[in-house]
Amino acid sequence: MRDASPVQAILSLFTTPGRAESIAGDLTEERELRGSGWFWFHVFRTTFALFTNALVTAPVTTLGLVAMGFALFVTLAFAAVAAVFLFPFIGSGVRWLVLSLFWWSAALCTGVCLVSVAPRHGMAACLTLAVAGVALLLPYPIFLMLTESPKAWSILVYVSALFAAAPLLAGGAVARRRTASRNHV
Repeated sequence: MRDASPVQAILSLFTTPGRAESIAGDLTEERELRGSGWFWFHVFRTTFALFTNALVTAPVTTLGLVAMGFALFVTLAFAAVAAVFLFPFIGSGVRWLVLSLFWWSAALCTGVCLVSVAPRHGMAACLTLAVAGVALLLPYPIFLMLTESPKAWSILVYVSALFAAAPLLAGGAVARRRTASRNHV
């Protein structure tokens, strides 16, 4: 069964490990008949269906987790900005690097916290928060170009913030795998 373990890992983010194994096995068997394009389309389609199912079964819980994750991330991100700007003698390149590391660490911590608090719906909250954050950040370059000429510092901060979705999802995935294997959630 080629490609079953990565698919199983993706699916187990939103369902139990046993169910993920079963779905991955079924999709892998069909891959031989239908091809790789069909296979990956249905892997992502099934993952999206599991994600939306988690949202629909407990929308208040998931949105509460999203709000909690947003509050946690914003608090940690603003603390990082304050910490970085306390040292004005640091050059802008080093400042950007330190700020990026703080933001990405805050995102990783937020993902771990969300899934640790609610193993069944935490990953759905992480994905919702990541998608909402990226959606809010995408129009920023247009706004920036309309108001002023973009500076290197603002572009670097934008890119750092945009890529914070990856550690958020990674933190959630690590915590989900750890809690799923321990509790079989």
